[in-house]
Amino acid sequence: MSDTDTLWLENQLCFALYAATNAITRSYRSVLEPLGLTYPQYLVLVSLLQRPSMTSGELARALKLDAGTLTPMLKRLSMAGLIERTRRPEDERVIDNQLTAKGIALQDSLLKAQRDVVYRTGLSNMALEKLRNTLQDLAGNLAHLPEDVLEPC
Repeated sequence: MSDTDTLWLENQLCFALYAATNAITRSYRSVLEPLGLTYPQYLVLVSLLQRPSMTSGELARALKLDAGTLTPMLKRLSMAGLIERTRRPEDERVIDNQLTAKGIALQDSLLKAQRDVVYRTGLSNMALEKLRNTLQDLAGNLAHLPEDVLEPC
């Protein structure tokens, strides 16, 4: 492949990831909409199913979101009765988030949504695991590079 060919859209890693992300998000949208959830809200609920209590900061780090994006979402989930948010008496800046009974009751529906999307990918469990591991490695590698350092291949 020539240097110029690497510029074509179909040869761009970033575009392949962008297109795949959009497709996955759309797939989740169709199965989460009946539950009244968005994809980011789904990720919050899944995180809280895994760890029953997380501070807003812990959730932000786990989901790789900033507090300005996460806080309104947590407030909406709380207003919907899916999570409970409590300030710590010893430090009111720290907010603990836990699923309510209503939030926990969504576990089977969230699992079904996840299985539906996995099925739609058409990939085997082994292929999905390999892809996920590769993407996690990619994200980890890019997270550890200084932004001002560019080395050509």
